[in-house]
Amino acid sequence: MSGSDKNTKNPKNTLDALKKIGKIISLRGTPEHFDAWKKLEPFLRERLSEVPQQFLNLAKWVDSAKSLDLILDIIKILSGNLSTEEIAVRVVKIANEKLGFGIALISILDPKQGAFIRMNSVGIPDEEFEQLAKNPIKPEHYKKLMQKKFKMSQSYLIRWWHEEKDFLDDTSYTPPSEQSGEWNPKDMLLVPITDEKNSLIGVLSVDNPPNGTVPDKSLLMSLEILAAQAGQSIKEAWIYEKTERRLAQMEILYDISSRTGAIKDEQKFLKQVCDTLKNQSKYLWVGILRKNIDTETLYMAAQKGLEDIRFSGVRYKIGRDGGVAGSVAASGQFKIIDDFSKARQQYIPFHYKAKSQLAVPIRKRDKVLGVIVAESEHVNSFSQEDRRFVRTLANQIASVLSSLSITKMRNEELRIRRALFEIGNMLSSILEPERLLRKIMDILRNTFSYTSAAIFLAEKENGEEYLILKAFAGRMDKELEEYKLKKGAEGVVGFASSTGTPINVPDVTKFPLYISGFKETKSELAVPIKYHDKILGVLDVESERANAFDEQDEQLLELFASEISVALINAQLYEELESLAVTDGLTGLYNYRAFMENLVREVRRANRLQHKLALLFADIDFFKKYNDSFGHPQGDKVLQLFAEIIGENIRKEVDFAARYGGEEFTVILPETHLEEAKEVAERIREVFSAQSEEKLLRPVTVSFGIAIFPKNGNDAETLLKSADEAMYSAKSQGRNRTCIAK
Repeated sequence: MSGSDKNTKNPKNTLDALKKIGKIISLRGTPEHFDAWKKLEPFLRERLSEVPQQFLNLAKWVDSAKSLDLILDIIKILSGNLSTEEIAVRVVKIANEKLGFGIALISILDPKQGAFIRMNSVGIPDEEFEQLAKNPIKPEHYKKLMQKKFKMSQSYLIRWWHEEKDFLDDTSYTPPSEQSGEWNPKDMLLVPITDEKNSLIGVLSVDNPPNGTVPDKSLLMSLEILAAQAGQSIKEAWIYEKTERRLAQMEILYDISSRTGAIKDEQKFLKQVCDTLKNQSKYLWVGILRKNIDTETLYMAAQKGLEDIRFSGVRYKIGRDGGVAGSVAASGQFKIIDDFSKARQQYIPFHYKAKSQLAVPIRKRDKVLGVIVAESEHVNSFSQEDRRFVRTLANQIASVLSSLSITKMRNEELRIRRALFEIGNMLSSILEPERLLRKIMDILRNTFSYTSAAIFLAEKENGEEYLILKAFAGRMDKELEEYKLKKGAEGVVGFASSTGTPINVPDVTKFPLYISGFKETKSELAVPIKYHDKILGVLDVESERANAFDEQDEQLLELFASEISVALINAQLYEELESLAVTDGLTGLYNYRAFMENLVREVRRANRLQHKLALLFADIDFFKKYNDSFGHPQGDKVLQLFAEIIGENIRKEVDFAARYGGEEFTVILPETHLEEAKEVAERIREVFSAQSEEKLLRPVTVSFGIAIFPKNGNDAETLLKSADEAMYSAKSQGRNRTCIAK
């Protein structure tokens, strides 16, 4: 074959010639039109070497014939910034309305899928077209159809198409030599749509031609000009769509980078990213999963494309068992699934319609913070460009999350400092233990998001050491008053008090000594409250999440426990000083000062409420003689025994016992009648008499006097005098008895 033959048969040269003719046609009616025709023949000879006269005649016919308006319409209709969908609609409409074909169908290449998609049609029922559109066409299919033996001009006419499987590969089949005549319903005409490199980017299929005959050269050329213009428009649409996509991606990236400093809410930020990414990138579904460091799982932090409730409470394992996202989180490398149905490992997409997926890790240095996932309803949807964009987006998200994390840590540190400062202030302002502990609980609850927080203090009961709940904030199933734990044997709290070190239990179901205070508790952290080497109690926090506490929590609570221990010691010292001011050091009962203040208060109260009030006045018989005989230490034992017996036989929360002075004692009995008062006095007298025989060096007795308000006195001084006189009456009547004031 000669060089000139090669040029003549080069489709690109022929296409260039057609474009040149089209340009001349577009100049019609202008001064340049005539000059352009003069230059055409040399141009054609240069491109085609040999110019058939009929080609020139055809060009001139096109310029002068009525079809000129049609060609100009084609150029006009397919000009402008059109999408591939709009181009497809216009091409089949021109083929139908302008060129007269009853059926026209256009398929356009989807570069991502590497397959042709049936985009639009006329003359085919909608339901039938929808079924056709669901199945992409592989390039190999058209390659078989576009064989040399079917070629007519730049198109392919397959006559008597009977759809047998081996028809295209049947070498014995030869098309009719005459390519004109009546159109057969089994005939097929394919018009290639190519780009500037002559690569196939689409196919226009037509049927039912005008007049029911095989298209003549003029009509065929109109089809091919339509296809040529469609190819140029499709390529421009791809460039435009790619530019638009890049601009949209740049807008997303710019929007995030410009707002980085102003972002305060992580959840809101991630939701906005998902919304923007889905809407502007036209993905089927977009989701951002965050990594939970404690549980080594992923959870859906934000998503767009499905209902949020579908992901509520769902956790995904990190690793191959956690799907594509779990695998990406484990490896730190992106992953593209071009076709779920053909993936080596069976993966389940997040969206039930998804056919392909792109997952990119959100990383800050070597630390994986999460995974961003995009899904499409088409196979092979994600290009390298998509990967680069989503990877850049993931880097920006990582920067924002890292910034938010630093801000959160700073705020956390400020909260901790503020809480410690408040506790420090309380050391000097609040000295009552119960009030102090309640305030500490309020601070802990307001500062941190614990399910519950509690303070247990160490106490002894019957020789056993217990941890008694003294202050609590949060949720608990049991009654607080009944909540006490045996040291070393019961609960995380009891165990922590025996070891003297923090006990962090990530899963309470696996801790043998665990005692439930709230059924939803999953993890618990108990930190001893120590003053030097002495265990004062335990600070305990609980969470509804497993593995909720880490080393940082331990260190934090140890700081709080240290402050609490100082506060408790100060409160105890204050309580002891207060007690010394109103308490008798020998017997532990209230002293004279406290007694007089309380008696005045109770008399006023009884007077105001018109209630009864009884006053007991006791004096130990022959106490001076006992003291002189056995010494002061033995005398002190007498006083201590009597004080102990009084305490055991009165109402602890109501009655008020005091050492009046020396061997004299008083007991205020609010809301008590005479008979009740006499019963109390006699019980104390009898018990003391009996126990003195066992516990003292010799038996000792006591004499009681009783006065009743208001009968025996309507003020404190008179009432006290009446009780005193009644006691002396008992003495004068032989001692070891109770007398009532007259």
